[in-house]
Amino acid sequence: MSAPDTNLERQKKQHRWPLIGMALAVLVGVGLIVVWFFELSYKGNEPGEPAGVTAPQAEPPATTQ
Repeated sequence: MSAPDTNLERQKKQHRWPLIGMALAVLVGVGLIVVWFFELSYKGNEPGEPAGVTAPQAEPPATTQ
């Protein structure tokens, strides 16, 4: 069964803002992923550092004898 009223010009006007909103949401999502990628690249491991270590290890407490 086909739609009873197929006024394409009116449908274009009605769908314009929702489509713009969806496009903006996609752009924000892609932008966040790009920022996340560059942040991870910037905070990468130094040569010789074990993988997965993001903060320096705490030194054990000094013992007094």
